[in-house]
Amino acid sequence: MISGKEQFGYCKREGLVLKEDHPENDLKFYEEPALSGTVLLLPGDMIVVAPEDAHKPRTCTAEGPEFVRKVVVKVAV
Repeated sequence: MISGKEQFGYCKREGLVLKEDHPENDLKFYEEPALSGTVLLLPGDMIVVAPEDAHKPRTCTAEGPEFVRKVVVKVAV
């Protein structure tokens, strides 16, 4: 995270129900899981998400929407 704050959601992908698939953008949307967690990302923080995990970036913090600047790197496995 370069600037701003983001509540970053994640959970195991196994058992999730697919809602939308956009393979041309490497993007999938799932139904909201019953069990998940979040991490508050602040400037200087980074997070690594394993291939078996689903993640939900761009989630607002308790203070509401905020402009963020971040770097995203995807590594093919």
